[in-house]
Amino acid sequence: MPLTTKVAYVHLGQTHDEFPEVAKALEERGVSAVPVHLDDMDRTDWASFDLVNLRMCRGFQKHDDFAERVSVLGRHVEKVGGPGVLVNPSTLIPSGYDKSVYLPMLESAGIATVPTRWLQRGTPSSLTGVMAAEGWEDVVVKPAVSSRSWRTFRAGTGRGADRRGEDHHLLPDDGKAESLFEELLAERTIGVQPFLPGILGAGETSYIFLGGGFSHAVHKRVADDGWFAHELFGGTIAAVTPKRAELDWAAHVVNTLTEHYGELLFARVDALPGDLGTPVLLECELVVPRLFLREGDGLSRYAAEVAARAGVNRAARG
Repeated sequence: MPLTTKVAYVHLGQTHDEFPEVAKALEERGVSAVPVHLDDMDRTDWASFDLVNLRMCRGFQKHDDFAERVSVLGRHVEKVGGPGVLVNPSTLIPSGYDKSVYLPMLESAGIATVPTRWLQRGTPSSLTGVMAAEGWEDVVVKPAVSSRSWRTFRAGTGRGADRRGEDHHLLPDDGKAESLFEELLAERTIGVQPFLPGILGAGETSYIFLGGGFSHAVHKRVADDGWFAHELFGGTIAAVTPKRAELDWAAHVVNTLTEHYGELLFARVDALPGDLGTPVLLECELVVPRLFLREGDGLSRYAAEVAARAGVNRAARG
């Protein structure tokens, strides 16, 4: 099939592992998937692309200037290609990957989230002080902008808690947990939240939506000696069929996001089991998400949605 449309996949040097399969699936639909390094944005003819996708910017959380650079890129590509050329929409930048912004927004809309104490960068505070004020004995500390559990750690008093993984610190300790907390807070906005033990048994579920509709879901379990639900830490991932109530809940989250940010070509909603059995929102992945296309047999659906959007843009531009 002749390649009639072009999609730019912006990256930072390393794409998601599935990119070759994504490119092949798009090629079968007449779409050329072209990787473009963000460093080359001033040397790229963006008007030649029918769609510009930021989803392959893996490791974005390590680049402090990422938000500024993609904001500039977003404004430019929408100027030369129209408002629908960037996916997901530029309205997501930077709040769509900042947990301290979008999670409180969703919570204010009535969606149950993991309780979190957000601390702005440089706020005078201590980890033990936050835990005492909130009445939490076992917590997770994470940057507001992060991916793949980057610089995330767990700390607890040890009363009735297991000890799993090298990133779990028992308090009082040699001061390592407080040092990690102080170092992180000096550099970034962070969140402190109670550790939900349900993840150790029931695990975490990711709901993936493509083109506004549900596509697939995966269930993630932690390793026997860990607490991160990620293969990087020994966890496992498998496709799962969610219950109707769970799917309705995830769809409500995505609908709320859409009302706030605009149409989303892709979205991932991560949930933990709550005390009452209903899902509790852990986070959303909207800008640079891993969509578990292999695990959920979603490559064909994803490629179809991207090809359709690129075709619409091409037709609109004449």
